[in-house]
Amino acid sequence: MSVEILNLILSIIETIIVSATFVVLAQQVGKEYTWRKKEKAITFSTYNANHMRGVMRKIEQYFPDYSTRITPIPLAAIRDAVAQSKDDDKDKDHDLINDVNYLLSKFEELGLSVEQGVADFNTAYELVYGNCRRAIMIFSEYIDDERKQEKRPLLWEYAVRLAYRFKENYDRQVANHDLENKHLQVENEFKVASKSFDSKT
Repeated sequence: MSVEILNLILSIIETIIVSATFVVLAQQVGKEYTWRKKEKAITFSTYNANHMRGVMRKIEQYFPDYSTRITPIPLAAIRDAVAQSKDDDKDKDHDLINDVNYLLSKFEELGLSVEQGVADFNTAYELVYGNCRRAIMIFSEYIDDERKQEKRPLLWEYAVRLAYRFKENYDRQVANHDLENKHLQVENEFKVASKSFDSKT
């Protein structure tokens, strides 16, 4: 075997090794990126968890039907609750509205992270779908009012968009589940009909 052929074979082997190394590295980088997106979504659900629990306790204290409510809280009721919280709380600089704003701002942060591809949508959906949808629905009148008062029509826009995306995803899952159930039902009816037909022949 000539030196030229040997060098060519070695060059081909070297190219294959380098290419394989790049493929493995690319896969590792892809996995790392995917994990970081999931981690960001997970971090949101656990970030400052004690503080978030305190926020939710206060919101549920003034809105006892918060977790079961299916309609927005009227703006007048929110204002009454905020006024009451100012009377009840010794810290006059921190009232109920601070907690509502904190909750909405956390969903805004997550919505922006998902929108920019920093946080994984599916992980966020599994972790906070219900909480996000409920907060945006319940405080929708407050959000609209704040947008007008602050002259900021896109205030909490990413939180609202995230809630709508969650709802669309949920509806799609329900539709797919219903479709799957219909397929199973048709399949079972076909089996029953086949047995009946077989017994007659």
